Amino acid sequence: MDNLKNRKNKIFSIQCICMQGIRKWLSDYRIYLLFLLEFTVIFSKTREMVTPFLKNDLGINGFGVFPVLYNNQVGIFRFIFMFGIILLYCDAPFFDKNQQFLFLRAGRTIWNLGQLFYIFVSAFLYLFLNVLVSILSCLPNLGFSFYFWGEAFWEMISIDMETVIVSSDFLLKYTPWQAFYHGLFVIFLFTLFMGYFIYTLSLLFSRGIGIFAGSFIVCGSTIIELLSDSNQKSNLSYIFPAFMTKIIHIDTENIGGYPSYHYIYLFFTISIVIFILLSLFQGKKTEMNTINS
Repeated sequence: MDNLKNRKNKIFSIQCICMQGIRKWLSDYRIYLLFLLEFTVIFSKTREMVTPFLKNDLGINGFGVFPVLYNNQVGIFRFIFMFGIILLYCDAPFFDKNQQFLFLRAGRTIWNLGQLFYIFVSAFLYLFLNVLVSILSCLPNLGFSFYFWGEAFWEMISIDMETVIVSSDFLLKYTPWQAFYHGLFVIFLFTLFMGYFIYTLSLLFSRGIGIFAGSFIVCGSTIIELLSDSNQKSNLSYIFPAFMTKIIHIDTENIGGYPSYHYIYLFFTISIVIFILLSLFQGKKTEMNTINS
């Protein structure tokens, strides 16, 4: 009975530490700036797609909006989304005056588990809110279909838009629902990867190193993508996790060249498990004043 009660108390403590991190969003101007930037970019890019079809009352499939924007040949939206992940976790390992009491009360391991759970919840909320804004930005032309992209998306291929270039290969490769759940799941794994990666490096070394390493993955991947040819991109997509989030390049027919879904899921799963184990191991040795510094 005591063991069950003790286990419940630990789970409750983990939830409290996680919710403490979420509640800090309400008073953190960095979070307000982050979502203002994200929502502005999403709304402007979505309206750029939707505006040509307002007069004709053509419906925009809500399942396809975010995947099409993210896999857009002009990678501005994708870069802003990934850069937002750096802003979201740049304060890792999330220690401040409000966390001191929780750290002392719960202990190193429980406090660490609470922060790991916070990264999971915040990654989900970050992606969910971005997707929600992209869907709502299609109003009043919003519609949903699991299997048909609709006339509007096919017409986007021939329309000259400044920063949104829709690929016919992408529309032929996936149905709207496939693009939605495959794309979002891979992006969610990447967001988790980045969160645990920055958090672990911040614990092992310093906050600055965690931010620098995370920024290198995002900025380095973007620069390499712009400068490299298709053969180089296919090779680098096995190494750079940011490349793996573009589902238009994922090998779904075992042709070779680009990584398959099995490779990507295995890569992210193993990496995330390694980061969690490293952070738990380091967390047992970390003192409160070390984290605070």
